[in-house]
Amino acid sequence: MNIETLKDKKTIVEIIYTEKTSIYKYNARIRYIDKDECLISSEFDENFHKPKNKTKAELFIKTVEGAYKSNVVINETSVLQNEIVFFIDTPVSWEIRESRRNIRAKVDIPVCIKFEDFEFTSGAVDLSMGGIRITETEFIPDWYINKTATVTMFLPYHEELSVEACYTRHDSNDEFHDYKTLNTFEFKSLGAIDKIKINNYLMQVLSSQK
Repeated sequence: MNIETLKDKKTIVEIIYTEKTSIYKYNARIRYIDKDECLISSEFDENFHKPKNKTKAELFIKTVEGAYKSNVVINETSVLQNEIVFFIDTPVSWEIRESRRNIRAKVDIPVCIKFEDFEFTSGAVDLSMGGIRITETEFIPDWYINKTATVTMFLPYHEELSVEACYTRHDSNDEFHDYKTLNTFEFKSLGAIDKIKINNYLMQVLSSQK
């Protein structure tokens, strides 16, 4: 099954689970998916019944490619301000095909880099689910390679996102970015909500660049 098809607006998603004698059914949509993990969200409902972690559920997917039913386990559920997010393992039966593990987009957002002993502000030039590249506004010595920093991204609509990342590379005079000097940071373990926020922003950027 193709990721783009699953995330298409025409794709219909339903998640159903039972607790005691009550059946709960919610219309939803795919918010993030890769071959290992799938995050499904539903509109906020004041009467929402939050399932216990590891609750068994049925997932119904109807796409242009066909209809699918999968037995899944809801690993966790988060109730946000405007939506409810279910975290499940991606069903093996979906045979997810990824054209590229981490889609990368050119961006222009301010960032703050904070190591244990110093910090500085800069701007990001590209972003993916795997990491971020920034313009060098502060020299980072070579011995900082493989050290961990907190990277705070200032996304549109006054949204901030802070993640742990490893400093991995220094590129001088990058020809694809106006010969700027760039520093690369690879994200460590992203939280589920972090993945949703980065994925949503990447989709917005890529849509505007078409």
